[in-house]
Amino acid sequence: MTTRMLNVPFLRRIVALLRPGTLDRYLIAQVMPPFLVALSVVMIALILERLLVLFNLLAAGNNHIGIFIGLLAALLPHYLGLAIPAALCVAVFTVIRRMSQNEEIDAINSSGLSLLRITRPYIQLGVILGILSFLLYGFIQPHARYDFRSTFYIASHTGWAPRLQPRMFASPSSQLTIVADKVSQSGSDLENVFIRDLSEQQERDITARNGHIRIGLDGETVEIDLTHGVIVTDKGDGVPSLVTFDHSTRYLTHASHVSPFRTRGEDERELTSPELVGRLIRHDPSISRPHMRSEVHFRMARSLT
Repeated sequence: MTTRMLNVPFLRRIVALLRPGTLDRYLIAQVMPPFLVALSVVMIALILERLLVLFNLLAAGNNHIGIFIGLLAALLPHYLGLAIPAALCVAVFTVIRRMSQNEEIDAINSSGLSLLRITRPYIQLGVILGILSFLLYGFIQPHARYDFRSTFYIASHTGWAPRLQPRMFASPSSQLTIVADKVSQSGSDLENVFIRDLSEQQERDITARNGHIRIGLDGETVEIDLTHGVIVTDKGDGVPSLVTFDHSTRYLTHASHVSPFRTRGEDERELTSPELVGRLIRHDPSISRPHMRSEVHFRMARSLT
């Protein structure tokens, strides 16, 4: 090492060491396409099984599509933590193997660069992904895990209790009666619908070609979407009025009452890393101490790996 290099400040030498050169940019550019492809494939493979469960839940409970999207979004952080290391391993192995077959590694070694210098950008990428994994395991996943459990609990405990059957009258309330000629197995898709509504001191008789019962966007009401129908309204003070419609949404009743989901923190996996360490320091008895310690070790080991 020359005298000039010894006089360079330590921080400048660190910056020069970390600054990507032409070789670093080339190696990163080579690894990113297979990394993204492998990440997508692994994520899809991991999520497919859960998708079937979520679809069954959505169909059985007549839940809104927004609940399904929320459940799917809550799953992403968990599977992302599993997919990142697998995708990085596959991508680096693929790139190094291709460079070896094309004798690029021999050419780089001939120029005076060692194998350690070739792997430096991948080591730096691993460090960045390790930090990302630590944030993922320690802060994002605990909240996502609780959100998934909470949403799944609400989705699995809501729904319209009186399932309709073909040509059988159902009364969601004392002032409402509904019947349909044909009903799907889940009781949500109807054909040739008739509704009698006696609310608001008047009588409404509604007929529609098709209807679909679903949970409202607020998660607390049950609604029916009607298409191609007629509404006859009799207020009792004159000639009844008649209105035709192509699409109409009617309120049926409130969804089944669901008790609130428990608060976050009864499971060590729902705690962020600072919360987990804080409970260990305070000797919180609500969760087993060995379980909390193993969770801390698990997150650290996964991130470092």
